[in-house]
Amino acid sequence: MNLIDKIREEMGYPPFEKIDPNTQEAKHDAEVTGSRQRTGQAAITAVLAGFYQLSRTEHGFNYLLNKDKNVPWSVELFGENAVEVVEKISRYGGTPTGEVSSLIDEAGNVTWKNVIERLDGHLDFTAFARLFTGLRTQILQYLPAALQLGKMLHDSSIDDRTHKMEGPVSGLMHKIEELF
Repeated sequence: MNLIDKIREEMGYPPFEKIDPNTQEAKHDAEVTGSRQRTGQAAITAVLAGFYQLSRTEHGFNYLLNKDKNVPWSVELFGENAVEVVEKISRYGGTPTGEVSSLIDEAGNVTWKNVIERLDGHLDFTAFARLFTGLRTQILQYLPAALQLGKMLHDSSIDDRTHKMEGPVSGLMHKIEELF
């Protein structure tokens, strides 16, 4: 089971809807009932994108290793943009910001626990970076474009619709991208 599905299941969410690269919305968004699912998908994928961003540097990895348990995950992952990320997820899902903050904390804890399990307790930068490099395409396929998270993480490729595309050519291009 991939890490995204494991986290989603542990947190009690049904399968996420992929984001259509053309419309930049969930393919069956009209069929998604309730704000819980929209909020959950937005929060969990945002958390994973934050982990991905920190996995790009050894400094980011060490930052996570030494996380202050009293600091919310939203601040750890999104820094000065934490309030804006929470507000965007809140608007996207129609959920109060307090609930979104709690959800991000839960997603951060579940993600970190699963990362440790996935890496079999051997936390090193190379394995951590490799894990999130392999997840990047999957994360982006489920990350709602309405969040504009790339701007807040200073990575414009996160908001680029070509990274949400699927198919044989796109799949090959994503594999080549992972090598670099």
